[in-house]
Amino acid sequence: MTDYDLLLTASLGAVLFMLMAGNRAFAGWVGVAFYALMGGFLAEMSPLVYAHAAPVVSSMGFSMGGQAVAWQLDAVGWYFAVIAVGAALAVTWFSAGVWGRDYQAKGGNLRLLNVSLAMNVSTMMLFLGSADMLSLFISWELVSWSSFLLMASGRHTVKYALRYVIYAMAGAMAVMGAMALVWNAAGNLSFAGLQSAVTHMGTAPLWTLVLLLFFGFGIKMAVLPFHLWQSNAYAFLPGPASAFLGAISSRMGLFAVLVVLIRLLGIVKLESLSIVGSFSARDLLAWVSLLTLIIPTFIALRQYDARLLLAWHGIGQGGYMLIGVLVGTEMGAAGGLMHVFNHATYQAILTLPAMESEAKAGSPQ
Repeated sequence: MTDYDLLLTASLGAVLFMLMAGNRAFAGWVGVAFYALMGGFLAEMSPLVYAHAAPVVSSMGFSMGGQAVAWQLDAVGWYFAVIAVGAALAVTWFSAGVWGRDYQAKGGNLRLLNVSLAMNVSTMMLFLGSADMLSLFISWELVSWSSFLLMASGRHTVKYALRYVIYAMAGAMAVMGAMALVWNAAGNLSFAGLQSAVTHMGTAPLWTLVLLLFFGFGIKMAVLPFHLWQSNAYAFLPGPASAFLGAISSRMGLFAVLVVLIRLLGIVKLESLSIVGSFSARDLLAWVSLLTLIIPTFIALRQYDARLLLAWHGIGQGGYMLIGVLVGTEMGAAGGLMHVFNHATYQAILTLPAMESEAKAGSPQ
């Protein structure tokens, strides 16, 4: 087994343990141990990923309909995985013990909270190692439904979670439509097939492919105008769920944009797709990013509830990350990716203290 297999096994072990004993007072501390173990496996992989610039391949691959379905963790996936596991470790450590007992005593479903958090981490570890369009789609759907489960863990947030599902299903259909275009052009769903398909597509099919992919991934990122589901779905959850989702969940959409649209299609190809004059697909995505960083940030400034302020602010920060990547330079990409870590860190720091007051007074959401 590779280190990536061990990482996936540990993440699945956390899910199974939480299913069996997630309502126990000590469950949070066991969860901390699982996430620390996963962090250890990621640390083991770091020299392999960076020193040798080679992905760590999982032995879990299989074939579906004649198409290979595989997973391998490269440097970009490893970076996002470190943030996801670190966020899970932080929120689980903070919520273990007194907070968990008080939450359960006030009627909160501690098992559901622990299970859904562990499922989110496990499915993200799969998604971040996607090695082809089919594994990416399968993992994408698993992440979406795990996110729904975590959003539904609050007593008053099911309606917001259901709104998210409507958006997520529309996004899934868009990604599936893009896969159909790739299959039609290349005859397979490998990443190499996607790159080959792009070179043979005409302008109209290529525009359709870009728009379908950006629509599907943009929903998870909550870019304008697909952002209306996120603020309430994140803001009124129990503290650990709100902190984790706000820190890393919507960045899965950024990862998908980075891998598929930026790395595989390429900035040059996006620039070559013109709408009017020199206004290209890259310009369109950049303007969407700019509007996303401006409008939700302005809405955040008008909030009187700190949870809503942080939720709207988080939407705007996704615009900063995406515009950095779309710049297309090493400095721009580094800045956009660094802000993923930066935002996850201060989002957790600002959100977690609210959990303490939640434990002292007031019923769980």
